[in-house]
Amino acid sequence: MTPADSIAVLGGAGTGKTHFGGQLIGRLRQQGGVLRLAKAPRERTVFDDVQQRLQEGRSAEHTPTLQYGEERLPIVSASGAALELVWADYGGEQLDRAIE
Repeated sequence: MTPADSIAVLGGAGTGKTHFGGQLIGRLRQQGGVLRLAKAPRERTVFDDVQQRLQEGRSAEHTPTLQYGEERLPIVSASGAALELVWADYGGEQLDRAIE
């Protein structure tokens, strides 16, 4: 990917965006994959509660309708290529309304 490339994860209410983000970040924190976090976040991530609940075998809470959080994480590949993961966590109703 070039610096101008981007991928958006979009979905309406109840589609699992937050769960997916929590699982993805959990996997990036592990050291054995092709992609991993280049360094640990300095602050709590918007997905810490999601990861905790998933580890307990429970579902995460629904993201509130008006909530918007953004996570910026430095990622590095096994070959040393660096990129920044910018993940938006939002209530899916916001997208539903925009489409309507």
